[in-house]
Amino acid sequence: MFSPTPYFKNKEIQSLLNTSKLVSLDLNGLIVDDEPVQVMATNKVFSPYGVTINNEYWITNCVGKNAHKFFEKIIKDFNIDNHPEIKPVKELVSLKNRYYIELIKEKLSTIVREGVLEFIDYINSKVFFRKAIVTSAEPEELEAIAGEKGLNITGLFDILITGADVKKSKPDPEIYLKLIEKSRTAPEFIIAFEDSEAGVKSATKAGIRCIAVPNRFTKLQDFSSATLVISNLTQDAEIIR
Repeated sequence: MFSPTPYFKNKEIQSLLNTSKLVSLDLNGLIVDDEPVQVMATNKVFSPYGVTINNEYWITNCVGKNAHKFFEKIIKDFNIDNHPEIKPVKELVSLKNRYYIELIKEKLSTIVREGVLEFIDYINSKVFFRKAIVTSAEPEELEAIAGEKGLNITGLFDILITGADVKKSKPDPEIYLKLIEKSRTAPEFIIAFEDSEAGVKSATKAGIRCIAVPNRFTKLQDFSSATLVISNLTQDAEIIR
């Protein structure tokens, strides 16, 4: 095990990072606290059908999951599958992405999670870390948040995997199995950072150690399978359970 200049003041968190060769970050909820924006965009899509999603429904059924899957569930749960004007799920998700990108342009600078850009700078400065973004989001969302017109950080990552690259969304392990395959890295040398229960389960089912970094929407979820649960991605991050 090597001992790079530490980022985290907490030695247990830093030790876990030191034993890794590949650092993987989720996008929505982990890099940006964008759940309210997602809810707004989704409600804009479903307002013509008389459907409004509240935060409780969103937390239970949508956080950390692929939009196609939770759109299908919304349509079923609110009994609008036979609505005369209902569009195919693919079109609805595309519309949501368009609304989301419009909203994210206005709000991006205010929703970046505390410490995340500094942490990305740290792992980027250490040549022994490979870096990945592994997200259930669509490529358009990744580009809007992390691309050139967003935070301009995609170029810092070696591997980008989105919901478009897999058939099964988190908590299914497919997306992390894809990361193992694409990176040619054994799972015991990968550390994933996730904000949601679905994300943590996806990583751990693939044999990958996972540090959970809950946000205000996910803080009450079950993170019992996480290796650690920490408060944020600042240097002063604390283990919270």
